[in-house]
Amino acid sequence: MGYADDFVVHGPYKRKDGRQIVVIIENNGKRRTVSYPKWLMELQMGRKLDPNLETVDHIDSDFDNNNLENLRLMPRDQHSADDTRRVKNIKFDCAWCDKEFERSPRLIRDKSKRIKRDPSVPDPVLGAIAECYNLS
Repeated sequence: MGYADDFVVHGPYKRKDGRQIVVIIENNGKRRTVSYPKWLMELQMGRKLDPNLETVDHIDSDFDNNNLENLRLMPRDQHSADDTRRVKNIKFDCAWCDKEFERSPRLIRDKSKRIKRDPSVPDPVLGAIAECYNLS
């Protein structure tokens, strides 16, 4: 029996963000949802990927291009570091001093998503104010 004989697959289905997923039901009844490119890589390799150590990268950064030639297996920590470097900072002008500064879009507050802030984590907006007044 091969790897592909141990489960039934449903999909691929498209999520609201446009990415594709599959639902895998293993012979023991366990269900798991996996991104379509990860599923393709699992089939290619004949085994499950270790979600803590491995992930799949789109070489051309086009998430719709799931050709095997465009997918590569990567260590999760390296992929995370690469993603951080790919983020383009957003430029702002300080309301107090008109000095231009940049921030990662991940640090920009979205008031539609009210989340309680962890007081032990520095506030990026206060950090920008401190930079204006050379308090940091």
